[in-house]
Amino acid sequence: MNLNRWFSAAKKAALTMTVLAMLLYIGCKSKKSQGDRGSGSSAAVSAAEAEKLRRENARLKTALEEANCPTSEHRPETAGGEIESPSYPDQDKVDAVISAYSAATSTEEKLKLLARLGALVHSGDPVVIVLIESALQDPDVRVNRAGADLLEDFETAQALPAIEKALNSSDPETRELAVVPLANIRDPKATELLTIALEDESEDVRQAAFDSLDEQSPGIRLEVLETAIGLSHYDVKRQAVDGLEDLGNHRALEILLLGLKDPDPDFRDEVNQSLDYLIDQKFESYEQGLAWWNENRAKLDEDLFPLEEKEEE
Repeated sequence: MNLNRWFSAAKKAALTMTVLAMLLYIGCKSKKSQGDRGSGSSAAVSAAEAEKLRRENARLKTALEEANCPTSEHRPETAGGEIESPSYPDQDKVDAVISAYSAATSTEEKLKLLARLGALVHSGDPVVIVLIESALQDPDVRVNRAGADLLEDFETAQALPAIEKALNSSDPETRELAVVPLANIRDPKATELLTIALEDESEDVRQAAFDSLDEQSPGIRLEVLETAIGLSHYDVKRQAVDGLEDLGNHRALEILLLGLKDPDPDFRDEVNQSLDYLIDQKFESYEQGLAWWNENRAKLDEDLFPLEEKEEE
């Protein structure tokens, strides 16, 4: 991650925690004051002090709201109903960098502008998408990578066309960088791109795809793992088995059984080791495993524990 982005995020988190702590302190102080008034204590606060506390509370709430970057759910809409791009304190600088990039001719100048942009933009400002797509088309692979790196903070489907373009790059590092934001995007197209990345010729890209997949919901993980267990790369199939074992539910077991169809006996042994761990069973074939499952699925809870054992407990 870009260090400037990391420091920006850390600064925002620290400010948020400080404001929350102050709000908690004010709330406790206000409650104590109310209790003192109820008991007739001479320590009761005056009306002026109460108003001061109220104003301070409102000020801190405003600071807390400003400490957090705006999300698409809270951004104002234009007259046409479209979500406006978020406005940041450095928005003028962002616009200036984008304008300068359009006029840049040397690779070094472009790289400097992209680095500067990465330090200014927070939470995936949509205005940067066009510039990223331009960077991905640059003849210099260093510019491609710098553009792909800017995709990291995007969490909306707006970034998917640029991600797909980066995944089609001939440069494996650019493709690896493009996989990272797929961890944060909940969209069918993101699921499709993760599946494509698992077939990449680069092991680093495939590993990055699994890392992003781990951040997705169980339903999406199952959908991708069902494809992954039948792919050609052994490392992908092996990690698919690990992922299914980790999920450990009915649907995961059904997908795991599909691994018994694999022509590689070593991989089938890997599948049987996971089956042995989950249900204390090993099978000679997919058909044998499916027959056992059809006969015994009703005896297991969703987490594959025997129902009678749960009842005894």
